[in-house]
Order: sequence, then C-alpha cells, then structure tokens
Amino acid sequence: MPPEADFAFGGSALCGSGVVLLGLSIWHSVEFGASGSRLSLKLQTELEHKLKMVDARIAGIEQGLQQNAVALADLKQDTSIAVANLTRAAANAQATADRAVTGAISEGRLPPPAVPLPARPRTP
Repeated sequence: MPPEADFAFGGSALCGSGVVLLGLSIWHSVEFGASGSRLSLKLQTELEHKLKMVDARIAGIEQGLQQNAVALADLKQDTSIAVANLTRAAANAQATADRAVTGAISEGRLPPPAVPLPARPRTP
C-alpha cells in the first residue's frame, strides 16, 4: 500500500468531523434567509449585537469617568479652601490665646512665666 493511503478512511473521517465541528461553532453567528427573489446571508449578527452592547457600556463608563473627574476637581478646590480657612482660623485662635494670656499676666491674674515667652510673629 502506498504511504498516501495510510490514513485514507481516517483522514476522510477527521476532515468530515472537522467540518461538522466548525459548522456547529459558527451556527449561532450565521443567518441565512430567502424571501421572494432575494437570498440573504448575514454573518456574525450576534457578534455585532454584542459589540454594540459593549460599545454602549464603554460609553457609559466613559461618561461616569468624566463625571468623577469633575467631582474630583470640585472636591480638590473645596479641600484647598477648607485648608486655607482652617489655617487662618488656627492662626487667629493662637493670636487670641496669646493676647488673652499676655493680658492676664499684665493685669496680674496670672503669674509671669518662669521663662520668658518667645515672641511670635504677628499674622494679619
């Protein structure tokens, strides 16, 4: 027997089963129709539908990201304003406390400190 005939029937069976398996794998993505005098063959209709759904989800995610970016920018601005207000309030509270202690010492309500208080720079 020649070497080409070693797999004669087996090769045919494998080829046939490959065609069947390939056909079954694309069965859901192929649409064939006949109407009147017209034949139509639509390939990958389900795949196109799924791609449209994915595109819609991506668009929704991008819109959400843009909204989050705007909210983050607003939050950063609000945070910087709050930090500035707290810094100013802390400086004012320290200045008020310094004036109160200095006034109480000068009026004799508090004894003078054993160690002189360091001079603090005045804040506006």
